[in-house]
Amino acid sequence: MASERGSTQFEYLRAIEPASKTRVEALADGIFAVAMTLLVLDIRLPPLPTDISAAQYTHALFGLWPKVIVFVCSFITIGRCWQLHRMIFHLITRCDQQMVFWTLQCLMVICLLPFTTSLVGDRPYYSVSAVVYASNMLLTHMVYRGAWLHATRGPGLLQSDLDPAIRTAIRQMFNVHLVLVMVALVLSFFNSITSIWLIVLYQVIMFFGPHLTKALPGAFPVRSKVTMTVGASTTNRSAESGRS
Repeated sequence: MASERGSTQFEYLRAIEPASKTRVEALADGIFAVAMTLLVLDIRLPPLPTDISAAQYTHALFGLWPKVIVFVCSFITIGRCWQLHRMIFHLITRCDQQMVFWTLQCLMVICLLPFTTSLVGDRPYYSVSAVVYASNMLLTHMVYRGAWLHATRGPGLLQSDLDPAIRTAIRQMFNVHLVLVMVALVLSFFNSITSIWLIVLYQVIMFFGPHLTKALPGAFPVRSKVTMTVGASTTNRSAESGRS
């Protein structure tokens, strides 16, 4: 009886499924934009006396370099999360309640990034700062992986003509990211600077690497196949909508 009452209680949720992806994408875009903007607010000079010399002012200005580096890394991280969110919602055809649930969790951990970034920017030599930062990265990985697993296993969510190479490439990307974040988390207990730099270098390489190697013949064959397949799927859908 209890299970029947529970199912009846939430029966109204089925009335809005399948739902359009537009509102979820709009919410995500807004939160991503706010989170990326909040990152820069942590880069500010400490209170300085009015009678300091130019050399002292320059020293204080260049003393902000750890915060600038962490800002760039975190901006790239949020940007890559937005790219991943955009890719997932490009590959699905509709949005159910579970996908909304996973998306809200993704946005929650993204909103934590400005806070954890401020920790490693203000106190990079403390292990607890690196632990919290790496844990935020791990949580981000877990919720995005959960969203992708639901997209692949949910009935009728993914495109029916999706190339298996795309699933393989995304799974490999998640696996590499999980290994690196786990290594960074373990390192954070022993050497916070090494842990932070490991995350920074990985994010920078993953952000700029595909663009730098795009012109190289034979580079990243799986990625090239994925790009061609996604592009072909988009072209086919556009042609079909044009004929209709």
